[in-house]
Amino acid sequence: MTKIHTIADESLGGVLREYVEVDWKADVGDYVIIVNAESDSYHFGEYRNGDIAIIKRFRNDDSQVGVYAETTLIDGEDAQLYAHEYNALEPTDIVQIDDRRFRLVERKAEIGEDVLVIDDACNQYDFGGVYTVACVDYHAHIPSKNGGLVFMEDYEYYVLVPIEQDDQPIEAHADDPDSIIDLLANLARRVTELEAELNERKRVDEKLDADIHAESQRHMYRQQETERVWEKLQGLAKITEANTDDIADLDERIIELEEGASAKQTDVVTYEKFLDAVADKVAERLVGR
Repeated sequence: MTKIHTIADESLGGVLREYVEVDWKADVGDYVIIVNAESDSYHFGEYRNGDIAIIKRFRNDDSQVGVYAETTLIDGEDAQLYAHEYNALEPTDIVQIDDRRFRLVERKAEIGEDVLVIDDACNQYDFGGVYTVACVDYHAHIPSKNGGLVFMEDYEYYVLVPIEQDDQPIEAHADDPDSIIDLLANLARRVTELEAELNERKRVDEKLDADIHAESQRHMYRQQETERVWEKLQGLAKITEANTDDIADLDERIIELEEGASAKQTDVVTYEKFLDAVADKVAERLVGR
């Protein structure tokens, strides 16, 4: 039977998370459980089998043993551990809250479902808090600690799916056919649940693809409209340029007409002076007689 251990997961706000022992190599940041504690003089720190620690870093040992891990026990004490002294612990998607087991599911919550908050950026709900969804539109809405309701982004929570008693780990023995049947039934039930989750994710993905396609169509329509408006603006610019040229021609013609009128006015004044001079001469001659 798989050995299960519970650890307060800080990434979930301190909620108890189930871990299972695995036989692969642990890395920095992983939890380990001590299964073969030694008391040789080159170790420091007090620890015993069953203690859980987190690996901080690895160090090379000058002895023939090789690399050891510098770790911190759950109680805060430091300890140096060699690989043969511990097993790695792998986190599962199962948590324990108020003595009940829940599976963490990444999807949009439904009305009445409980969610576990894993992000408190808006400061309206508690990190690691459990809330019941009050209503759902584009987002799930939960009670705000400031009063009223507040919506949450999907990445800010896990949906808590209760694990029934029938879903508890089952140990099967080769000499106990009933235990094997129970194990197979439990596996079949879990496969059905996973298929339902997969279908739900597929439905969400298809809706997302449809939304993306619709938005792409709207973007293409807006781009075409922009191009048509741009063509109209270019046509108006050409008309404006032609009108500007016509206005310039008119200005030149007006200047020419004004200059011609001024010249004619000068000729009239000169002719009037000539007539005045002739009249004066005629008058003088008449007086001389």
